[in-house]
Amino acid sequence: MSGKKLVLIVFSLMLVLASAAYAAPGVEVSGNLHLSGTGTISFPDGKSQTTAATDCTGRYEFNSNVNYPNGDGTVTDCRTGVIWLKNANCTDTSNGIAKAENNGTLAWADANAWVAGLGNGICGLHDGSSAGDWRLPTKTEWMAMVQSARKHGYANPALTDAAGNGQWTEGDIFDSVKGIYWSGSSFDADGAWCVALSIDGGIAVDIKSNSDYVWPVRIGK
Repeated sequence: MSGKKLVLIVFSLMLVLASAAYAAPGVEVSGNLHLSGTGTISFPDGKSQTTAATDCTGRYEFNSNVNYPNGDGTVTDCRTGVIWLKNANCTDTSNGIAKAENNGTLAWADANAWVAGLGNGICGLHDGSSAGDWRLPTKTEWMAMVQSARKHGYANPALTDAAGNGQWTEGDIFDSVKGIYWSGSSFDADGAWCVALSIDGGIAVDIKSNSDYVWPVRIGK
């Protein structure tokens, strides 16, 4: 059996096991997020994050599964306050890395470098961001992003629409949603966590030298 074939089998097994273990995540919010735009978000893996997400304040209740379009090439996830690039598979060149050469996928190190170079004028952004503002989503942020879709049993993609009431389709809040995406969270020296939107949103580990899709995020200012 070739090494590449063995890697694919192992990855598929990890994805099945991780998906089974990650059955029904929930995101809890404490603090007066709806009124003040600040508070603490507790994630399914025990981590927490303090956030100030003014894009959702006064428009939607936090933790409402709503994705809010900011009109500047970005979308705010009202569950967490994390800001996502509207184009889920932008292939513009960033930081000297030509992402279009491999259908938008990159190895993990290149993915981190590519997102770090994003800013105003790239990938349809006119949000005033600059190089260093963008990064890969953490494993925790991915868990929050897909939790509602997984609860409803959505697959391929495991993603909700803008209102959080149905499954995402092309032309909704995000553009060009693809399959397996990197997170910025390492598993070990050789592997990193990823999410399989093309299956059921399960969290798994892929080898860092493999190429997966890249979806940048940043925190609101």
